[in-house]
Amino acid sequence: MQSEKMNLKQELEQELLHSLLPFWMSKTKDGLNGGFIGQMNHLQEVDSDAPKAAILNFRILWTFSAAYNFKNNSAYLKSAEQSFQYIKKHFIDHDFGGTFWLLDKNGQSINDRKQAYALSFAIYGLSEYYLASGDVNAKNLAIHLFQDIEKYFYDTENQGYIEALARNWEPLEDMRLSDKDMNAPFTMNTHLHILEAYTNLYKIWPDNNLAKALKNLLFIHKDKIMDGTTYHLELFFNRKWESQNDVISYGHDIEAAWLMLEAAKATQESEIIQEIQDILLKISTGTLKKGIHEDGSLLYEGNPGGVIDSDRHWWPQFEAMVGFMNAYEISKDGKYLEVVKDLWKFTKRHLKHESGEWWWRVNQEYLPNVSDDLVGPWKGPYHNSRGMMEVIKLLNSTSKN
Repeated sequence: MQSEKMNLKQELEQELLHSLLPFWMSKTKDGLNGGFIGQMNHLQEVDSDAPKAAILNFRILWTFSAAYNFKNNSAYLKSAEQSFQYIKKHFIDHDFGGTFWLLDKNGQSINDRKQAYALSFAIYGLSEYYLASGDVNAKNLAIHLFQDIEKYFYDTENQGYIEALARNWEPLEDMRLSDKDMNAPFTMNTHLHILEAYTNLYKIWPDNNLAKALKNLLFIHKDKIMDGTTYHLELFFNRKWESQNDVISYGHDIEAAWLMLEAAKATQESEIIQEIQDILLKISTGTLKKGIHEDGSLLYEGNPGGVIDSDRHWWPQFEAMVGFMNAYEISKDGKYLEVVKDLWKFTKRHLKHESGEWWWRVNQEYLPNVSDDLVGPWKGPYHNSRGMMEVIKLLNSTSKN
């Protein structure tokens, strides 16, 4: 088993350091307008007029910062700095606070709504950049964004974070994160990424109010978002935390499991850690039973009746590798390690793109959807780079035991 772990680790390091990160460093920097490009199709054709999206740029900042913290390569830090300088100049709303949602190619705002999801990823990236660079400006920006979220987005009566507000923090009628989402005030997705962001911020700023918010977010996830019977996470809610549909996102379930565990570890409270470890194993069991296909991949969506979307998207495969790797570390049950290896075999066989990036998704016949972005507002390097870094770290940890 040790040799299998070593082989997996070597393959992931090769893919991360010699394929994925070089793609983003060499092919996505915007030499004309600054920052990074907004869109590239599967033929690696760049749309130079494409807008620049907050989520893509904040995820790029996190990726190169985390890559530097992982391997101490100065090229990664230089790329992270390029991202940070662009974000600081163009994406931060220096008049009202918060961040812009979408810029044109020249860096001017064309959608100034305040999306809690976007502020969260800004905190996530800025915190990681501070760990890499020591630049106190990044830390201060992250703290200010945390304060904006707590001041404007937190509903104290119903104990939840609303989705979106106008630039001046006034209410919005349409709060959707994307066209495919329900127009619901509370969502699993936004709460999960606020949790993720606060966990990272706590590494550099162990503030008491942040600690309270982090623990409250864990409470929200396990007692309001997660179904205590099925251990699936519901997706959309009204202000009273009543679920608005019955769709199951297998990728979000397993991603939430390990991100909740990271948050629990940040609290350094053994009872909380143990409780979330138990939840992670229950979610892993359910995901393995219902979401993992016989070909080793993770399916996209289901409902209580079964699978409703059998496409294999790139990001759930990587989140599942991390989730099941955590399950293996906790339980020492080899079946979870086998799932990780099968996920990787499927991913490198069917999702790897010749560019060094990954196809967005393939269908049941393993054919890619060529209309999907290779780089775009929702297609960045964060899920796959993070997945590989986290699994490598966990392989190192379990190899010592």
